[in-house]
Amino acid sequence: MKIKNIKIQTDSGIQELSLSTDEHKNLNFVVGPNASGKTRMFNEIKSYFLDESHSSKTIIDLEGEKCKNPDLVFFDGEDVFSKNLFENRIFSDEERRRIIQKVNEVFLRLYNKKGMELYLEFRNNKLVPIKRDGFEYSCAATDTTMIFLASLIGIRDVTEPNLPLILDSPFHRISQDSVLSIISILQKYVSQVLVFLTDVEYSAEVHSEGVNNTMPSVKEIVNGKKIIGNIYLIKNKILEKQ
Repeated sequence: MKIKNIKIQTDSGIQELSLSTDEHKNLNFVVGPNASGKTRMFNEIKSYFLDESHSSKTIIDLEGEKCKNPDLVFFDGEDVFSKNLFENRIFSDEERRRIIQKVNEVFLRLYNKKGMELYLEFRNNKLVPIKRDGFEYSCAATDTTMIFLASLIGIRDVTEPNLPLILDSPFHRISQDSVLSIISILQKYVSQVLVFLTDVEYSAEVHSEGVNNTMPSVKEIVNGKKIIGNIYLIKNKILEKQ
């Protein structure tokens, strides 16, 4: 399933955006300042997929059939600390084995703390990071985000692959030097991505922790890799395609 076009009800009326369906240019962005309506758009799209109280004027044109597990389409920063992706889901033993294998594959690509050897193990109906000595690792905010994203991709890959992924400010609570890792993961493991970002998150320089050098901004990374599909800027709460 892929999203071709979205007509969305906002405070400024009906607005339309199209997403790239090219898997080689799979990253699409909606960029705007704080309080410009990004989260409102994200929630309206989410409600449409979840058949909740979305506006009757919001219409999404899909390529392929609507997915069976629409909650796997969305990455909301608030879910990272409050939602257990494994709760209320039933997996066979083989599915669970494949999910844990895929989650660890993705997590190792995301996790870049020097000197730390971690893997994820299923305990008490959730995945937790385990150190080499077998003890559970105490997670910081960045770690929790990485585990959630890896878990989301792992479950999607096994149960319903090739879903789009829509993210609301995914870099908000992570360390700045992890931004490149997340972009690389999204490019490799997700066929279509739509990211809602503030203009600062999109264009600002990224400073590596404990190092004086400056890393490229999100804008420079995706343009340099030539993996960007469509980008929309919100100006005075109106979407403008770039």
